[in-house]
Amino acid sequence: MTSLRSNACFFWSIVLAYIKAQASSVAMSKAYKGKTCVYCCTPKSSETADHVVATAFLPVDKREKLPKVPACMKCNGVKSRLEHYAATVLPFGAQHGDATAILTTMVQPRLERNLPLARDLNAGLRHHMVTDDWGKTWHEAGTMPFDGERVARLYTMIIKGLAHWHWRIELPEAECGIHGSFFRQAGEDLVQRFFMGRAHAQRVNGNLGDGAFVYEGVQWAEDPRLTFWRMSLYGAALADDKNAPHERLRDFYGATAPRGMRGADLLAGLMAGV
Repeated sequence: MTSLRSNACFFWSIVLAYIKAQASSVAMSKAYKGKTCVYCCTPKSSETADHVVATAFLPVDKREKLPKVPACMKCNGVKSRLEHYAATVLPFGAQHGDATAILTTMVQPRLERNLPLARDLNAGLRHHMVTDDWGKTWHEAGTMPFDGERVARLYTMIIKGLAHWHWRIELPEAECGIHGSFFRQAGEDLVQRFFMGRAHAQRVNGNLGDGAFVYEGVQWAEDPRLTFWRMSLYGAALADDKNAPHERLRDFYGATAPRGMRGADLLAGLMAGV
């Protein structure tokens, strides 16, 4: 009888825990519905909670406490496709400690389900002499093609998500421009000197998945929509085949600014041209 009573108590504790978890899930789901979509900024259009940094980027045991924002299904779908591409391609250049595990347990199954992408990557495999320290030392490395514009679009969506999550600001395309690029050494030096070294109203840092995705953001006091970001996924080493094929780039830099703001055009040119 004692054993039966203990088993019954255990059973009902599981049932109650399940009910509480379901109630919490429903409450969280409602919290993200009917809001302004963070990405397209359409009022009352959100239908789901979107992970700003996708769980697909991170090892299964390192996905806790990821930023979430309200999103409409259309934007969520667009971002999901960009995430699938980035999560499949960028790990090949990863410098992160989990790179080998990510390639074998996460990337390989994705490529098995996406044979056209697997064929494109294999066909584009090349070997080059590359430098990681701006020409001081050189070594041979294999490189694979990647769509930089597609990855940049994803990063700009992530910037919108992080800006909302940290500062609760919205950045509608009609009112704000978002510009970004992977910089070579000259661009990184300029950015560090001009942007990251100044005093700002707000500064945030993030480290997700034990270094799989790291970022830094700053927000200017004169306008909360004027922000600047640096971020890296897996510490991936990327090659700029057009401008500097032997240099490997790691950090993506992005900026947001109100359209019409003095210097906004100059900022856009700077972000696109260095």
